[in-house]
Amino acid sequence: MTTPTIPAAQTSCSITVPIPEANKHVIFSSNAGSIFEVQNDSDDGRVESQQHDVVREFTSTLTPPAPETANRLFNSHNNYTVKQEQNDSISLSSAQAIALNCKKQICERFPLPSSIVHRNQRAGNEKAYERFYFSNEFPFHFPNLDFNSTIQAFDKHTLTKGEYTPSSFFIGESSFPSIAPEVAKYGIIFILDNDPLVLHSILFSIEFITGCQSIPEENQYLSDLKNHLYKLYDANKERKINDMKQLEKDYHYSRLGLKDNHVFSSNQRLQKVKLALRELTVIPVYINVLCPKSTDAFATILRANKVGLDAANFTNILDLPIVDRQSDSDSPEYGHLKRLPFSEQALCAYSRILIKPQLCTTVNSPKKFWDEVEQQKASEDDLMEIRRAQMCAIM
Repeated sequence: MTTPTIPAAQTSCSITVPIPEANKHVIFSSNAGSIFEVQNDSDDGRVESQQHDVVREFTSTLTPPAPETANRLFNSHNNYTVKQEQNDSISLSSAQAIALNCKKQICERFPLPSSIVHRNQRAGNEKAYERFYFSNEFPFHFPNLDFNSTIQAFDKHTLTKGEYTPSSFFIGESSFPSIAPEVAKYGIIFILDNDPLVLHSILFSIEFITGCQSIPEENQYLSDLKNHLYKLYDANKERKINDMKQLEKDYHYSRLGLKDNHVFSSNQRLQKVKLALRELTVIPVYINVLCPKSTDAFATILRANKVGLDAANFTNILDLPIVDRQSDSDSPEYGHLKRLPFSEQALCAYSRILIKPQLCTTVNSPKKFWDEVEQQKASEDDLMEIRRAQMCAIM
């Protein structure tokens, strides 16, 4: 497998962030390291300055709350109004610059709907399966599944520095952001899902948790999350209430399943998750991963930015083609996923629920992962009747 190469680091770039509502602008100096200066422009022409240290602000992904919070302007998912000028400059690390550029291109190619979303709206008009706001990859649901083993594998994974920017992708919630400490090493986290509400739920969770001070705020988190999602999409009142009840149920199962890995299991874990989130760039990707055209476009963006995949959680996404097969002659389609730019040291986590025997939570190298997938095709051919059974959707 060819390992992508990283381009030469940018020596300098000029960035000015204007904040007209607050009569301010931000100056970043390449000589000041992590220090940036906020200048207040008064009516009489005087300029008052304040300095702030914001190393972590280049890798946060939270939505900007107020105009005066200059460091959050980089974090709005679809807001890339940063203006480059020649007089004021900052020297970004190559990885930071690549992450920002990659995020910009993802936003343009796979824009996440921000207006009211229809309950069954999906990327690429894909069929709407049952929604899971939180991972259900735990023994309560399926005896052979336990996502904690995947967390341990990610935690023990040692990366060898290569000529590419490391990253990982997760399909669905994948217990993120609770697992942020174990995956912070990957630098960039792509959250892939065809359900805009699931992506909005994850983004809201990141924002709330980053500002959370102690675990007693857990109840407020769950209440605010439900209110946020309730207002976000279009459905009748009874359906939305039922959906939020299901969200709460899924959350408690996830919390129980994650044990000490859950963000609200202790104040110590909460602080570790918050610290890890500050080191990560989290990029939501509103995509149907079973669509070759969309997945190839995603892979093209990664390669263009010299980003390699060092980890992935496929959950049980490979079960979906079985459910959608229309006849015995149809074959599952997921070969295009092989074209994603995995590094040789990558870890691929996945499970299979619809084959017999069920495949427990498994973590393998890309080669072994695809070898096993090929071997499972025989089992898939014997399971057409499951296509008519109730669907176990993406975790």
